[in-house]
Amino acid sequence: MSPFGYQWFSFQDRTPDTVINGVRAAWPILDAYIDQLLAIHGLAPDKLALVGFSQGTMMSLFTAPRRAQPIAGVVGYSGRLIAPDALAAELKSRPPVVLVNGDADELIPPPAQPEAVAALKAVGIPVEAHMRPGLPHSIDAEGIDIGSEFLARVLGVTALA
Repeated sequence: MSPFGYQWFSFQDRTPDTVINGVRAAWPILDAYIDQLLAIHGLAPDKLALVGFSQGTMMSLFTAPRRAQPIAGVVGYSGRLIAPDALAAELKSRPPVVLVNGDADELIPPPAQPEAVAALKAVGIPVEAHMRPGLPHSIDAEGIDIGSEFLARVLGVTALA
């Protein structure tokens, strides 16, 4: 549907069953790709953070807690948690998460953020949430700063000024 990027799964049909089936179909591909990149670059999982936008956030929030070895963290922009009811049963790790959403997002309803926060906290995943006023389905400069500071903290590096 987007001429400017790729999709993990089709958004032609946004019914809950179609979305969860798309995420579940794409998840093993992303998980294997993460393993491949870690091996190629000789990195331990705790030196990896996933950063996603929209479907990338959905895929990151689905994949990271289901990996046996915890990664450093997840930064999610303009996305939501898919299959929160399945998370407790499928949980393998608890990477910290920061979510940045806009209160004017036309694709991801703003209430999706507190719903994700509640579900993540319920299974012991540390989560920070930031709702950006007036922000549509996008990332703003403040969101970039929030993500950068989070990444610096979880990766143990100095933040870029």
